[in-house]
Amino acid sequence: MTIPGVINVIGFGKEFVSIPDDQIQTVQKILRSGLMSTPWPFLKEGQRVGVRTGALRGMEGFLVQIKNKKNKYRVVVSIPLLQRSVAVEIDRDWIEPIQSARISGER
Repeated sequence: MTIPGVINVIGFGKEFVSIPDDQIQTVQKILRSGLMSTPWPFLKEGQRVGVRTGALRGMEGFLVQIKNKKNKYRVVVSIPLLQRSVAVEIDRDWIEPIQSARISGER
């Protein structure tokens, strides 16, 4: 079945998922604002991330904090080394989320 103007239906497997009206209104408000916006990977504190560019490229760590300094987004990443962690502040666009591998038997 096709619906003109619809690219994809949101769902998990064969189950459709509805998006709350307030989230739809927020996206519409952002689009109407005229401000520059761009899709961005969903990041949350505690999430495992990989550094994809810069001096720490190839390292992995955990997102500790997201900061906004004068409209320049930075993140604090904790990188475990030798049973210790080092927190480093880097540009948000240097990291990407790491998809957790599924544990055998997990659904």
